[in-house]
Amino acid sequence: MKHDRMIYLCLCRYGRHGLAWAERDAGLTNQRDTIADIRSGQLSDVVQVIELNYVEFTSRDVTEDILKLAGRWDFDPPRLSPSERLEAMRDRVRDYRKHGVTS
Repeated sequence: MKHDRMIYLCLCRYGRHGLAWAERDAGLTNQRDTIADIRSGQLSDVVQVIELNYVEFTSRDVTEDILKLAGRWDFDPPRLSPSERLEAMRDRVRDYRKHGVTS
């Protein structure tokens, strides 16, 4: 699988404002830029990283891999409460539908 087919979406915790998918320039959503943004602090308090293959229409959770590569894995992974996980899943499904992505 080539990495140029991948888009990396980052779910971040914004304090009292809650969780949101980080807004990023479409051209800077590859693995290298995602890791650089996490290292620099531009993406902070990352809770989940989803790798999307827009050619094969597949996705997978790569949170541990990306945070380790960024030097931010501290063996106490960020945890989502059940309600936060449900909210994130609903947001992802809504976004997929909005952009016409089907399984």
